[in-house]
Amino acid sequence: MKIEEAYSTDYNDVVDAEKAYDLFWSGEIRDKRNFECPDQNCDARITCANLDKARDKMKNILHFKSYGVHSSECNVVSDKSKVNRPQDDADPSVPRNSYVDSETDVLLLRRLKQHSSIVSTHSGISVVDPKDIKKKMKQSYFMLRNSKRDPEYSTIKPLVSKFEDYLLEGTLSTHHIKISDYKVSYKDMFVEVNGQEFNALSEYPRIYYGEATIIKARNNDYRIRFIDQINHEGKCFNPEVYVHESVLNKHYMRRYWKNLLNEILSLKGRARFFVYCKPNFNENTKNNITTTYLNFRINSLDYLEFRHLL
Repeated sequence: MKIEEAYSTDYNDVVDAEKAYDLFWSGEIRDKRNFECPDQNCDARITCANLDKARDKMKNILHFKSYGVHSSECNVVSDKSKVNRPQDDADPSVPRNSYVDSETDVLLLRRLKQHSSIVSTHSGISVVDPKDIKKKMKQSYFMLRNSKRDPEYSTIKPLVSKFEDYLLEGTLSTHHIKISDYKVSYKDMFVEVNGQEFNALSEYPRIYYGEATIIKARNNDYRIRFIDQINHEGKCFNPEVYVHESVLNKHYMRRYWKNLLNEILSLKGRARFFVYCKPNFNENTKNNITTTYLNFRINSLDYLEFRHLL
C-alpha cells in the first residue's frame, strides 16, 4: 500500500519520503523502520524503502510502505479507496491523503534544530512524555488534512530529485521553490552550464548543474571543475567548486563525501554535479602570473549534490 506521508518517531512529526531522506542523512532519523501511520487512531508500523541508500545505489524511488496492521478506525487506509478518482479532486467533502504540498518546496538556509521532547514550564524545564508529543502531532496532522503546508528541506538533495522528475514530466514551470519568502519556479532555479554569458545569469543564487571532474588540490582540498563553460568579456571559463577541507570536516556526511570525491578522482571519471550558489570571479597570483577563476562558492555541502552519469 502506497502512503504519501508517515509519522517519524525520531523526528516527532509527519514527513514525506524526501523529507525523511533529508533527515536520515543528517542523522536526525536513525532507522528506515522508525515510522508509523500518521493517523491519530492508528500505530501501524511503516518503513521508508531506500532511505539508507545513496541515490546512485537506488533501484527504485523512495517510498513508504506498511508492514504492520492498520487500525479499523484508521482514516488513512479508508481514504485509500477514494484516491485518484477524478471527481474527488473537486469534492471538498473528501479528505485529502496528503497535507504536504506538492507544488512548492522550501529551501531552508539554516538547519532547524531537531524537534525536542523538552519544553519550558513555569517551574523550569520538564520532560514531556513522547506519547503525548506523538498524540499532539498526529492530531495536528488530522486537523490539517484539508489544508496544505509547504515541505521544508535543509539540503538541495530532495530538490534535485524533484527537478529530475519534473523535467521528465515537463512540469518545471508549475512547481516552485521558496527561499526566504521568495518563490521561483524549478525551471528558473535550475541552470545548466552550457556556454551562456555570465551577464545573463541571475543576480540571485541558483542551482547550477552540469558534468564535472574532480581535481585534487592542496592539502585535502578538492576542485570540482565543470566540463562546459560560461563566457565573460570574450573569455571562456570552466566554473569550479572549491571544496575546502574545513567544509568537508564540519559536515555530517564528511566520510561519504570524501569517499565519493576520491572514488571519482581515482577513476578519472565524471559525474553530474549540482550546486546552489551565486557565481563569482576570483584571482590567484603565482610567480607574477595572475589567473582568473569563475567560482561556484559554497560554505556547506548541504548545497552540493551529484548524480552518476548513466
